[in-house]
This record gives sequence, structure tokens and C-alpha cells, in this order.
Amino acid sequence: MARATRGTRGTVSAASATAERRPLPRGVVRNLSERFHALRKERRTAWTGTSSSSATTSAASSSSSSGSSTRGWRCSSSLGERRATNELASVSKPGGSLEEEEYVLACCEAEAGPLTVAVLVSGGVDSSVALSLLKRAGHKLKAFYLQIWFEEAFDNYWGECPWEDDLKYVKEVCEQAGVELEVVPLTKEYWDMVVSYSINEIKAGCTPNPDMMCNSKIKFGAFVDYLEAKYPTGTWDRVASGHYARIRQTEGGERVLSMSRDERKDQTYFLASLRTDQLERCMFPIGCFAKDEVRMLAQKFELATRDRKDSQGICFLGKVDFDEFIEKHLGTREGLFVEDETKEVMGKHRGYWFHTIGQRKGIGLSHGPWYVSSKDVENNIVYISKNYHNEVRERSSFLCSGFNWIAGITAPQAKGVLRCKVRHGPGMYECKFTETEAGGMARVDIKGKDHGFAPGQYAVFYDDDICIGSAIIRSMPEPLASKAPPRDVS
Repeated sequence: MARATRGTRGTVSAASATAERRPLPRGVVRNLSERFHALRKERRTAWTGTSSSSATTSAASSSSSSGSSTRGWRCSSSLGERRATNELASVSKPGGSLEEEEYVLACCEAEAGPLTVAVLVSGGVDSSVALSLLKRAGHKLKAFYLQIWFEEAFDNYWGECPWEDDLKYVKEVCEQAGVELEVVPLTKEYWDMVVSYSINEIKAGCTPNPDMMCNSKIKFGAFVDYLEAKYPTGTWDRVASGHYARIRQTEGGERVLSMSRDERKDQTYFLASLRTDQLERCMFPIGCFAKDEVRMLAQKFELATRDRKDSQGICFLGKVDFDEFIEKHLGTREGLFVEDETKEVMGKHRGYWFHTIGQRKGIGLSHGPWYVSSKDVENNIVYISKNYHNEVRERSSFLCSGFNWIAGITAPQAKGVLRCKVRHGPGMYECKFTETEAGGMARVDIKGKDHGFAPGQYAVFYDDDICIGSAIIRSMPEPLASKAPPRDVS
């Protein structure tokens, strides 16, 4: 029988203690050690607000190596990235020097002492590594899997529940970590707040962003409501997830959302619709790592999810075909494909709601490639063009509304370089934000040009690498194409 070993964090099995002390791969340790020293250099200069040339050079160097810059913000470094010798000394560590271990636990807020953390797990490698890192940091954990799927009569796709595999992997990872798992049924909430929203936006001719709604309304919304209703007040210090993002703390103690060190995988775009009170409880343990480092850690920890591929597509559809889902809920209505430049009718479609701006696949016309350039919702006309990516069609401004500011400032109050994203990904534009005379609306002018401003999508704003908020793209000051006159499609 395995003898239990006791430390300041409580009792763990001998097998668990051995697993937690496994050394990290040399490549990971070397890379993390280099980043840790760059991080320390960044802390000494970038967050002090000093204007000396030497400090500016140092901060720029650190920003280049770490993928972050917070000029103008007086922030402490990412929570958990400061020295925490006493706390870490009482935790069973995977191996390596203290500084290396500090970086491994970088986004786990180890210096705050053991926290009680509700960890969202999905069955993917990211949330699995997040759970493992929090365990190694000595926090008290409980894992939660959100049951959000809904039953639909799609006989071609429902041979078995497409989420059964996810739950199987979740159970294996939690068993490996010795963490209790609870499945939380939020199907109704997910339908009401995410799926219905998406259907309504598509019907209005807009491009929805269900991932943003899922984060603000479900993962850090309805789920937190569930925790507060079921557990005594004050039970949970944090809600953690496997998002590529970081939480930084200003000198005034406010928690602000900051970009991940992996700019390619950064997911602050999807988190920009959270409220400030939601951010106060967020924790993102893998935000200090690149994706390849997360994969290497998963391999070293021998997690059940280490070889799983990342999920793709719209979260609530699973294996269900998008067009079939839309047809079930919005039906079909025959309309015209009209060439944007010539206004010549090129063919017929089954309804504008099957098409989104920039779409190429699914148009089904010869002599292409054709792209959807705009839509006339009132007359059910979809404009298409072969020249969608032509420079003439690119625009450098858009109108937006529905602002959600999460860092205590608005875009005009940015202290550093104001930038924005108009879609998830590494691409960002320096921009100018101008409030219009019409209440609740603003014009954004980007430094550069883009052809993908889709009404309904989100623009997310950054003060250097601090995410300060979001807005919904409504339209462009100059439309891409004039509407064709209504036509009888019968």
C-alpha cells in the first residue's frame, strides 16, 4: 500500500508526489529560464514608467523577446510572475532551479498562497495543462465540465454524442491529477444566451461571434452564478480556464486583461466582452506559455489529452453541418446572386443567411472564384465579386457601437499606442477612435487597410498589450457596393 506523504498543502499519495517532482524537458526548462530572466528585466524597467533612454531600450528589448509591451501603464507583472520563494518552497516542484520553477508557475498566482480555484476543463490539452499547473502550484482545486450540448434531430450526424469523447478525456485528466470533477448542466442557458443570439444575428444579416458570448454569458457568467447559488459565499477565490491570456495588476490593485505571450494563439479577443467584475475572478495559467510549450508540458506530465488536436469550428455545432443547422431554424428563401461590379444576375441562392462577408466556399457558381462582398437583407440579394481581395475594395475605417470598457479607460484615453483587432488572430492595426455626433457610435480609422469588416463582428481595442475593451462593428462609412434594385425572384 502506497504511503501518503504530508506537506504544508495537505496529503497527497506517494504516486502523486513522485509525478509532481518529475523534471521538465531540457528544451522547456532552457526556454522558460531565458524567458524568466527577460521577464525580470522587464519588471525592473517596463512597469516603472521611467522615461530614461536606457529603460526604454531595455523595455523594448524585453517586449521583443516576450511579445508584450505596456508602455504608459504602471502595472506589476503578470500575477504570479514575481518572486515567491516562501510559497514555492512548500510546494512539491517538478524539478529545476527556483527561478525556472517560478516561471513554470508564472500565471498561477503562487505568491498569493493556496487559493480555492474552480477550474473549467473541456477535454482539450490547454485546460488539462492549466489544471496540472495549478495543482503543482499548491492550490485547492475542483474541476468543472460544462454540459452545454443540446439534442437536435440530425440523423446524419448523431450516431453518438459528439461530446462523449471530451468528457471521457476530462475524467482521465482529473483522475491523473487527483482532482474532483463536477459536471454542470447549462444547456438551457447556453441555448438562450449563445445559440439564440447567433441565430438572430444571422437572420439580421450579421456575423455573430458565439465564442465571445460563451465566455461572457456562460463560462464566466452562468457558471459563476451556479457556483454562487450552490456553494457558500466566499468559497471560490478564482475561476480558471485554459485561455491564452494573462491577468496583470496595476499599482492601484486593479486586475486588467493582457495579451498572451503567444501572440499567434492569444485569445484576449474572445475575452473582451467580459465585465470588470468577471475579470476580478479570472485566472489563466497557460497565458505565460507558447502553444508548443503547452504541448511539451502535456507530454512531460503524461496527460491523457497530450495528443488531442485543437477543436475547430463553431462550438455548439459539434459535428453538425452549419447549413443544415441554419436551414432547420431559418428555413430557405430563394434569392439572387448579383455580381457587385456589373450588377448582373449570376444565379440563385437559398437565402442570404447561408452566406457571410468574405465567404468563398458554398457559392456554387462557375467561372470563379467568387466571394461574398455584401448583402441586401431587405431584398434577399447576395452580392458577389471576383475582386474581393483587390486593393480597391479595401477600407480603412468602420463604425461601431455597443462599447464595453474593461480597464478603467476608454479608447480615447489610451496611454500608449491604441491598436485594434477586427478578428481573432495576431493581426492588429494602430487606430484612431473618434466619437461621432450620433450618441453611442464611434468611427475607427485604422493605419492600413482591411477588406473584412463584417457587421456584427467585434472590434477589440488595446492600449499596447492591455485589452481595454470591445465594440460591435455596425457598418462602414462608405459601403462596399450600392444596392441593386429589388427584383422578383419567383
